[in-house]
Amino acid sequence: MSVAFIDFETTGLDPDRHVIWELAVIVDGVEHCWQQKLNVGQLVAADPVSQKMTRFESRYHATTALTVANSLGGGDRFSELTQGRHLVGAIPSFDEERIRRQWVERFGWPTAGFPWHYHIVDVEALAIGALAAQGWRVDPPWESEDLSRALEVPMISDADRHTALGDARWAKAIHQAVMAMAVRPLTDPG
Repeated sequence: MSVAFIDFETTGLDPDRHVIWELAVIVDGVEHCWQQKLNVGQLVAADPVSQKMTRFESRYHATTALTVANSLGGGDRFSELTQGRHLVGAIPSFDEERIRRQWVERFGWPTAGFPWHYHIVDVEALAIGALAAQGWRVDPPWESEDLSRALEVPMISDADRHTALGDARWAKAIHQAVMAMAVRPLTDPG
């Protein structure tokens, strides 16, 4: 399966008010991470709780080479990296909704035929299914740390938690652990 491990950091949880400021995509073992340049209105609308959780003030670099000059440029790069791939992440529906709203609706990407595959994979839901098949009982709400422990995947460090690249790396590790548990591929006739 051709996949892209993704994660975004946003200025808050409301898709109508808050925007993506950091993106990470891991494809074919290569890590890509960049930040979006925010305007004053986007900064003013940012949620203080989200800013604190993602350590926005110490991590946002509005003038470095890491920053893409505008959101459309970042969207083009995301499109290139995810072309035909399944988006894989922890709650990737959150990220995918934002990318659609911000780049598809605001910048005129076609609303049909997104560059990525329409099946997106949530590694936490995938892990719950795999653990249930192994006899584990995991009642919601579950914690990421519990899933990591059960799958024997190290939890990301506090310094990497709530960073786009750190969370994409964790999603990749969970995905790999679950796939290693698989007995045979879905297309196996046996």
